[in-house]
Amino acid sequence: MSGQWRSLEQLADDPSFVARAAEEFPSLAKALAAPSNRRRVLKLMAAALAMGELGGCDPGAPGGHLIPAVRVPPNIIPGLPNFYSTANVVDGYAAGVVVKHNMGRPIKVEGNPLHPASLGATDVLAQAQVLDFYDPDRGAAATARGLPVGWQDLQTALLPERRKIAQNRGAGFRILTGTVTSPTLAAQFDALLSRYPEARWHQWEAVSRNNVRDGAVLAYGSPVELVPKLDAVDVLLAIDSDLLSSAPGHLRFARDFAGRRNPTRTRKMSRVYAVEPTPTLIGTVADHRFVASPREMHRIVAGLADAILKGTPPSSMPDWVGKAAADLVANRGRALVHVGPDQPPQTHAVVHAVNEEIGARGATADLVEPIAHAPAGGAATLSELVDDMRAGRVSTLLIIDTNPVYAAPGPLGFSEALQRVDFSLALTAAPNETSAATLWAVPMAH
Repeated sequence: MSGQWRSLEQLADDPSFVARAAEEFPSLAKALAAPSNRRRVLKLMAAALAMGELGGCDPGAPGGHLIPAVRVPPNIIPGLPNFYSTANVVDGYAAGVVVKHNMGRPIKVEGNPLHPASLGATDVLAQAQVLDFYDPDRGAAATARGLPVGWQDLQTALLPERRKIAQNRGAGFRILTGTVTSPTLAAQFDALLSRYPEARWHQWEAVSRNNVRDGAVLAYGSPVELVPKLDAVDVLLAIDSDLLSSAPGHLRFARDFAGRRNPTRTRKMSRVYAVEPTPTLIGTVADHRFVASPREMHRIVAGLADAILKGTPPSSMPDWVGKAAADLVANRGRALVHVGPDQPPQTHAVVHAVNEEIGARGATADLVEPIAHAPAGGAATLSELVDDMRAGRVSTLLIIDTNPVYAAPGPLGFSEALQRVDFSLALTAAPNETSAATLWAVPMAH
């Protein structure tokens, strides 16, 4: 036990460690022996980061060679960068990006100025895709029970499954995906379900926007989606909102929002109220920011709705609730209330009613048909899939670009139920917990 240590301080006082450090790094031993203040530590950290950046700019060892592609793609000019447009998909929703590459080697990801969801902007996830391009852990070959196999082996294994699914009209065949917004992929799924009517398609996201969808159904009877027009908003009330951080289209919303917050770019700056139980990005730039516990949020929304829909002055409420309600009503047709996906469906339905009352629809927000695709009979839930797997009603399971073994709720018992499926295949970009648990794993195209 003498070789173990519980803290960095205990490690620094270990005589054997100091002796080894003095032998290998004489200057380090001197630094450990001398006390350092906070300013010196920060200076050393900054120097280490700067040297790391310089190391990343190293062109490589002298005399090294870059191996050109065996089959050069068209329109590639050696020595000059090329660009191609694509999309970065997060939780099923895409943002247009442009990838810069040299002879097929990506070096930069930027927003596509012609894509309406990004307008040339990117977020941290899109920027990080450059590292993902060169990730050594990306899937490179199909595997069976964790062992690499050839594509012919996979095709041979799929033949009897196809015959069985065709004979049973899809009975026992299940598909599990995340949110699907691609019209092409949705059309393929619809064609598959039409050909095999007994098959079922399950959709699941570890962090979903089900509350937003269910709230729209309560308010309008249909899962319509709200698309804010922040460039037309004079007064905005954000309730636990993800409008600028992770909502679908948040890059476009952030640009429209910033255009109304810069006095040199607009004749009238917008005014923002934010109420939140935890810090949000829009709360950090709000004119009036209020903190409310999750227990208080429902009462505040109810008081706001009474003040706007019924004209009832809010009682036993914070003073700002009445002031915000009056400001929204005074700016009818130029005001908007937005609520984030962590709030319950009832809150979303109430906010839809408030937006209708203050004239938001068509002025500061549009209601559009649902972007996410669901099959004609409705997408089945993950819990229904687990129940069927546990009961032996699932013989073939196809999992596409999702990781339920890792992210599904533990009490659901997805991993245990998966062992009862005869044939399971996971399509993933990189090996993960689900691909390790399924019978077959196939790498996705990036």
